[in-house]
Amino acid sequence: MRLVTRRLETSFGVLPARVREARATAHAPVLCLHGAGGMARNFGSVLRRLDDGPAAAIDMPGRGRSTAAPLETVEQLARCALEAAGELWPHARTIVLVGHSLGGAVALEAARLEPERLGALVLLGTGARLSLAARHAALARRDFDALLRQLEADGTPPVTLAQLREVGPAAVAADLSAAERFDPLAAARHCRCPALLLTGAQDPVAPPEAVRELAAALAGPCEVQVLPGVAHLPMVERPAETARAIERVRASLGTSARAPERRWR
Repeated sequence: MRLVTRRLETSFGVLPARVREARATAHAPVLCLHGAGGMARNFGSVLRRLDDGPAAAIDMPGRGRSTAAPLETVEQLARCALEAAGELWPHARTIVLVGHSLGGAVALEAARLEPERLGALVLLGTGARLSLAARHAALARRDFDALLRQLEADGTPPVTLAQLREVGPAAVAADLSAAERFDPLAAARHCRCPALLLTGAQDPVAPPEAVRELAAALAGPCEVQVLPGVAHLPMVERPAETARAIERVRASLGTSARAPERRWR
């Protein structure tokens, strides 16, 4: 399935989106949110594997092809994501947010801010603590090259390091600062919509025990799924399994996701 690029006009700036166009459908749209130092293209393989329903991934401000100024709090990122969803699918009654790592924290915050809009969450590699930020936020602000050297020493894959260089120091520092100040457990207590927490058995950032701790704090129904042999990027390492998990969640919501009388703005 071919993806098209749209430019979304939001109060946070212009956001490029990779969009999978769908035939008329009543299924809830899926919006994918990248993690710290990530981009919309991280979800390309997943978007192509989804069933014929509306779906998209966005470049948050200052990331990927976005030239807007980076946002520095999870609340700002969540409001930005909700506004982008309204631009993409103005008549959707509910949406499914899929968030990777920091993007999962953004999804949790969005569920706190506007619970009536969230049909379900899929959290990828998101645990009870955003541990990478706690270790590296100060270094990112002070010396970006030193941060990359530290991440390389920690075993970060070369492809991830290359993407961080592409995203650049300002956006990476903003992401890590936002994560450093956010408490996923506190946000989880306000999340009543269904949630699937998907993580890799070898994830060094969100190990299964940290993901289960977050799941225990959620106020709504949830499920934890652990992928053997997977580290911190399930949507890249196992896109087919990730897409199937997302579709299972979307299908569980039924087909009443469209509300022609209301526009989300």
